[in-house]
Amino acid sequence: MTFNLKYILSILGFICCICLQLTAALPFPQQPESAPKRHFKITVQNSGKQPQKGMILRIWGEQDEFTSNEQGVFDFEAECPEESSRSASLYFPENPSRSAYTFQLQTITSDTILVVDGEQDILSFRQSNTLFPIQGIVKDQSGNPLAKAQISIQGTGRRTQTNASGNFTIQADYNHPIVIRANGMKNQTLNIQYFLTNPEIEKAIYMQPQNTYQVYTTVEKMPEFPGGMKAFQQYVRKNLPQQNQVKEKGVVIIQFIVEKDGSISSPTIARGFKAELDTLSLNLVSNMPKWIPGEADNGNKVRCKYSVPIQFKPKEPEAPKKVAPQKPVAQPVKPVQDSLAQDTLVSSKPQEAIKPMPADSLKTLSPTEAETVKPVTSTDSIPGTVPEQELIPAPGDSLTHPVLPPGKESPADTRQTQGNDTIPPVKKVSE
Repeated sequence: MTFNLKYILSILGFICCICLQLTAALPFPQQPESAPKRHFKITVQNSGKQPQKGMILRIWGEQDEFTSNEQGVFDFEAECPEESSRSASLYFPENPSRSAYTFQLQTITSDTILVVDGEQDILSFRQSNTLFPIQGIVKDQSGNPLAKAQISIQGTGRRTQTNASGNFTIQADYNHPIVIRANGMKNQTLNIQYFLTNPEIEKAIYMQPQNTYQVYTTVEKMPEFPGGMKAFQQYVRKNLPQQNQVKEKGVVIIQFIVEKDGSISSPTIARGFKAELDTLSLNLVSNMPKWIPGEADNGNKVRCKYSVPIQFKPKEPEAPKKVAPQKPVAQPVKPVQDSLAQDTLVSSKPQEAIKPMPADSLKTLSPTEAETVKPVTSTDSIPGTVPEQELIPAPGDSLTHPVLPPGKESPADTRQTQGNDTIPPVKKVSE
């Protein structure tokens, strides 16, 4: 055990000696030389070319900071090694913890102007709708310029296109975004501040190739059913007769993709109603004729997602037919009939006891017969009257005064009735 301990200690001592010799042989590391300092003069102003005074500049990795003077100028020196990049940020004095603009020191020349707009500046430009000229160059992913790329100020109608070198110039403002479109490329949307900051540096816009399978939800010209939505509703009514059999009101929304050739693909139920009606709606959309495909701003046909509602409602009960009012018809008045025969007399005696008088039984008295008529001499009778038993019935409607013989006159002038009336004289009958 003692032998082993001595052996281990000797080995450790040998190793320590070797380490000391190696340490002495290695050169002592020298401190790196400090990079030369470079002079910077940076002027900061807003888009209206007004100086931004009192702004703060901080270089990343350093504790020192610089402040712009009344003319908005930063004048300072800082180390700027060529083999590495150094970044710096600008801050507004009212918000020193939020960076307003960041840039690389290597990109700054001896006298650089930076355009940085604060919140108050932007608010003022928005209210006045101030226009600023901007310029840039549109390139593909490989850096090749893209000719005839479309640049538009969305919502204003202002637009232009790049020349053969990919350059463009247009008037822009803070209220509307800038949209860049190129054939076969994805659209890009930028704000005006990208172009106004450091305006002396050419602003390059690199476009990414478009995915041919990309599906759009909004394009310049949306897909359309042949004939429009009115024709689509007619197609639905014609091909869904079952919708008149539903008992509840509801809507099925079908979402699908209109391909570049107008065909329909990937129909799905975005909102269902009833299982059987959902299936009918899905089949209806799948069998639709080709649509007019959607188009991008450059006129290229693109795949586009679209949704259509299919409405179901119960059949309304038929309204009762209106009956024209009829004019009242006057009913004929039935004559009142009694039990008496026409032209009959009412008598208290039974009808069979009444004996009719012969029509020709009444006769006119002849002169000879008239002489036999004696006047009534009774004081109770009317003077000049014939006793009832001596009267001879006369024919109907031919009753006259008694006929007197020739040469005799009736003493009518002297005969008086018991009343005040005088009986008229009897006329003579000529032979």
